Amino acid sequence: MNTIYKVNQSRGKSVAQIAEILNTCEMLLYLEIENQMNKVVLHVITDSAAMKYTELNKDGMLSFLTKLREYVIRKDDIDDLLEFQGEE
Repeated sequence: MNTIYKVNQSRGKSVAQIAEILNTCEMLLYLEIENQMNKVVLHVITDSAAMKYTELNKDGMLSFLTKLREYVIRKDDIDDLLEFQGEE
């Protein structure tokens, strides 16, 4: 059963929490960024948890992803998101 987390306390806490979940999961099921009308949302679903992280703009999300990349083991997943966000 998945646990749903609210991870928008602060950028630092959110980075640590999402990195821990990504580093300890057995399977990453979904990792995507959604550009909504007035916010940018990172969706993360693993075999053990589902979470969303929201920033108000693209620059905030790029900053968050850059920080998250420092903490995760599998950096290529975050690199793909950074590349995609940089192209838009």
